[in-house]
Amino acid sequence: MGLTELFSSILWYYLLAFVICFVLYIPIVVAYFKSRLGTRANYHLWKSVILYPVMILPGLFIPLFVMRPRNTMNVRFCSWFVRKVSYLTGLSFEVRGANIAAMDQGAVICCNHQSAVDIYAQICLWKHFKLMTSIAKKEIFYLFPFGPAAWLSGLRYIDRSSSKKSYQTLSSVEKLMTEQRMKVWIYPEGTRNNKGGFLPFKKGAFYTAINAQVPIIPAVFAPYYFMDEPQQKFTHEKKHIILSVLEPIPTKGLTTADVDSLKEKVYSIMFAEYEKLRDEIMEKSKDPKWLNMQRPRVTLVDRKLKSP
Repeated sequence: MGLTELFSSILWYYLLAFVICFVLYIPIVVAYFKSRLGTRANYHLWKSVILYPVMILPGLFIPLFVMRPRNTMNVRFCSWFVRKVSYLTGLSFEVRGANIAAMDQGAVICCNHQSAVDIYAQICLWKHFKLMTSIAKKEIFYLFPFGPAAWLSGLRYIDRSSSKKSYQTLSSVEKLMTEQRMKVWIYPEGTRNNKGGFLPFKKGAFYTAINAQVPIIPAVFAPYYFMDEPQQKFTHEKKHIILSVLEPIPTKGLTTADVDSLKEKVYSIMFAEYEKLRDEIMEKSKDPKWLNMQRPRVTLVDRKLKSP
């Protein structure tokens, strides 16, 4: 078989895989639109509508990602497709502090983690953070095809069972932030928390920021008023996600002896913002006009920075 025939065969199988994935997605979307709001079926189908492209679509782009492996721009390419799904789901996004998200500087982004919806929102909003990568537990690598595709897109996997390997991963991330001015998105709680509030923060993000002498950018997702995760149901058709990006917290001059105090400071700032957002959402969600408002897919709001 010549190179032309080989290329043709690969292209044919690639297109076939794309068509199969698309065809399998159609009944999920149709079933979601036919399901009734407030039922568990509606809840799980909606989750499938957003998670299917997140988990499956990246696998289709693996042949392209192999051409530029470990390049974080691969995520930007994939996120364009994932964002289109938001038109099917009644989702809209609001980024408060968009000017901070777009800053051209290396930083650690610390964000609360409420649900798998956070991951979808993160990917949809990825382009607004410019150069960025993320850290995830190593077990996700084996979640095919998402895991390998994410690795090819520059995602860093951390082995929590090995302090040595964890340190090596964090060290490589420090170089990205200082040499390439890249932001690194970390969920300092370490796992999802759907019971409200925050879990205690782990120290890894703060060691990383201090070692690299880069600022920490707190980012807080408002509570998801439109879903009742313990009961597995959605309470509203339209779903508005607010991400509040707060002013960077400098780490210049700090040492590892300051990790605990820095962790507590960031926790305090983020939790105060979370409570503020929770109160705002609770009040606004009582207004039918706000709940049913027609919004742009993404709203970017700049935040006035304090004078240095």
